[in-house]
Amino acid sequence: MVIKSDWQFLKFFLKFINGSADIMYLNSSTALQNLYDQAMQMILNDQADILFNYMYLYTDYMNFSSFPLDQTSLVAVVPKSKMVPFITHLIYVFDLYTWCFILIFTLGYKLLIRVLKKVFLINVYDQHLSIRIISLSYLIYMFICSSAFQSSIITALTYPRYISELDTNTDLLKSGLSFYGEHTFRPMINQILLKKYKYMPYLDLWGNITNLNQNGIYITGKYYADLLLLSKTNTGVHYSKYFHVAKEHVGKVFHTYYSRKTFPFRRIFKKLILLRSDFGLN
Repeated sequence: MVIKSDWQFLKFFLKFINGSADIMYLNSSTALQNLYDQAMQMILNDQADILFNYMYLYTDYMNFSSFPLDQTSLVAVVPKSKMVPFITHLIYVFDLYTWCFILIFTLGYKLLIRVLKKVFLINVYDQHLSIRIISLSYLIYMFICSSAFQSSIITALTYPRYISELDTNTDLLKSGLSFYGEHTFRPMINQILLKKYKYMPYLDLWGNITNLNQNGIYITGKYYADLLLLSKTNTGVHYSKYFHVAKEHVGKVFHTYYSRKTFPFRRIFKKLILLRSDFGLN
């Protein structure tokens, strides 16, 4: 379970202290989602010196952290916004104020013609000068509006419009969707999101994503979320077609290597982590 960057760091660490290490293999029958729990339990029980996979730094395990490796963000993987129906797109051609002005202008024109006819006894069909001026103004205005509407119809057919993406924490709350993530994330995410936060095991969470379940918001690390959008489904379609990563992060978290409290090389390990950070190798 050691990734390549951790393995290289392990070899560098052993070379620096001129030492060697006994690799302890976990129970092969253990479910994947329990492997980290099993490895962490070995650290807590002083059965292993160090867990050489960088993990999230949880508040309950602060005393077992060698030194924070780097800081990352927790982000929300949300369903991709859907296309606006064509009929709805036509309504959005103009904003609410423009539609109201068109309605008011049309009603005003009809009302003015009626007033001229009833109050001032002007015969509309005689094409009186005042009627001509009013009608010409109305026709010019409607010609401009109809031209704009026609061009917008062409745009609607050529470039589909999409509902706004969920990009802020406020958007996430207004969506009505529940938030899913590991229980250890609760102290790290924005407190306003906790009311809708529900625990979901790591494998179940990624199972929902890979099965394209768009009925929830999934909380995970930024690195994994970015990697998801670059990956493809079993049908060869990028996940970015189905999911979107919200721009506003939902929380912050540190990475660390966990070690037993009496690990004799903690200070050296801290020094190497700082050197690694200085060289931009995180």
